[in-house]
Amino acid sequence: MRVTLTTPQISWHARAPILAIDAQPPTTTPHQTNHAYPRLLATAAAKSAEPNGAELRLWALHDDGATNAPSFVQDLTAHDGTVNAVRFSPDGATLATCGATARMGGR
Repeated sequence: MRVTLTTPQISWHARAPILAIDAQPPTTTPHQTNHAYPRLLATAAAKSAEPNGAELRLWALHDDGATNAPSFVQDLTAHDGTVNAVRFSPDGATLATCGATARMGGR
């Protein structure tokens, strides 16, 4: 098995600093495998100066080797400001977040 690594150009939050990043773990059991949906990548950033600058975003990771760059999925609005931490649960079903306003979120 050959593994190829690339370094993506990261400017995904209107150039705001990315403070945390986590990838949804790959499924390991056959009944959990769903090839219709890619794994997700969550990014958390400092409060953006942009009016619609989201601090929490989801990206699709394409494990098929066809593309190296993650693609945007959606903004999450669980926080009113800077998001300091993101973490997927071990089974990948839940995303926990923590923001500078002492608010915690879960999806």
